[in-house]
Amino acid sequence: MKVRCLCIGGLLVFASLLSAQDFDRYLLSAQDITGSARYVSMAGAFTSLGGDVSAITDNPAALGVFRRRELSFTLDEQFLFSHSSSESLQTHLIRIPQVSWVFGFGNEDRQAGLLRSNFALQYHRLRSYNRSYQATATLPLSQTDLLANLTKGLTPSSLDVGGNVWNDVSIGWLSVMGYDCGVIVPDTVGSTAGWYSVLENGENVQAATQVKETGAADQYAVSYAANISNRFYFGLSANIVS
Repeated sequence: MKVRCLCIGGLLVFASLLSAQDFDRYLLSAQDITGSARYVSMAGAFTSLGGDVSAITDNPAALGVFRRRELSFTLDEQFLFSHSSSESLQTHLIRIPQVSWVFGFGNEDRQAGLLRSNFALQYHRLRSYNRSYQATATLPLSQTDLLANLTKGLTPSSLDVGGNVWNDVSIGWLSVMGYDCGVIVPDTVGSTAGWYSVLENGENVQAATQVKETGAADQYAVSYAANISNRFYFGLSANIVS
């Protein structure tokens, strides 16, 4: 009985890990449009226009448009609402998503050539992961029904762990583990090699998911840009994301 419980627990943990990988991949790859109020209100359009500190990391040449020193920071106020059939949640957050310092050197008397060299030091909060939520539901199906569908067409003898089943690439390991743990049973009545879940007809399972996220993705940048005759702007930037 102890071995069977361990096998069932291993199957459930394995399935949960596969689901969590897809969820984490989305969270880590997605990026919100954050930065100065002007940059966010224009949905990042200042990346090509220049003249805004939040556009520098995406387009370093935008730094060349600046003609004076500038120290700026942005306050971001967020209202998060969550509502379900049984509960609701409201969260209020205040944070500073960006701090930038722009400084440079130039010759206002020149009309052509290198008119100005600008530098920028920036901190940028790319994404925040501080949130938590949970969900529960009563379902007529479970992971055992999935295992039963995956095992259709296979015979009990082909899933015997005493043989060479672990080296057979045509047989899934989940099917072998499900049969060995006793969570799926073969159909002994039908003419085809069918399988059923150990759950009886009409028997439900209580599914639950609880997620708690902490941390953030921050970006630190050092940028340089040159203004050539007020016609050409060149820039480069070094960004570190942590």
